[in-house]
Amino acid sequence: MNELPYVQIGRRSTVQAPRPAPMHIVLFGAGHVGHALVELLGNLSCIVQWVDERDELFPDETPANVRSKPRTRRRRSSMRCRRARIFS
Repeated sequence: MNELPYVQIGRRSTVQAPRPAPMHIVLFGAGHVGHALVELLGNLSCIVQWVDERDELFPDETPANVRSKPRTRRRRSSMRCRRARIFS
């Protein structure tokens, strides 16, 4: 039998384009703004690393794409020295 040649119209393709890697977001602060942002970012296809030195502010449960990590506290004197160098 005669088979008709394969005809492709438009931009559709049988080969799927590769999906981009998910966006990685580092969120600093576990206050009320951080909680609101995590609630929104939990619905998106991204990976969130949530950082705060106050470990007690992180909720017990977070969305699957959110990882909470306590940040170690730096000494204030070293921070003042860096700021002085940057702005002077």
